[in-house]
Amino acid sequence: MDKATFVLYLKRAKTFRKIDRGSAAHYWKGYRWGLHRLYYGERYGTTEQHQQFLDLQFSFDMKDREINRGYHDGLAGKAPVSWDHQ
Repeated sequence: MDKATFVLYLKRAKTFRKIDRGSAAHYWKGYRWGLHRLYYGERYGTTEQHQQFLDLQFSFDMKDREINRGYHDGLAGKAPVSWDHQ
């Protein structure tokens, strides 16, 4: 991912976090972490933090699973789309 795309996606995610409601705030938290991890690689966060985000998929807490879903999407470099359009 190039810097321009990273900055654009990050700005969109911040905007969507402000306007989307409910579980979306948790999704966008994870998305931003995943996007940073994609762009900066292992320089962003620790291996343990990365694994913790991945392990949230097994949580019974919907908030944690939304963080995990966002993390995966950010890590995959998916373009951010408002929850109203997902």
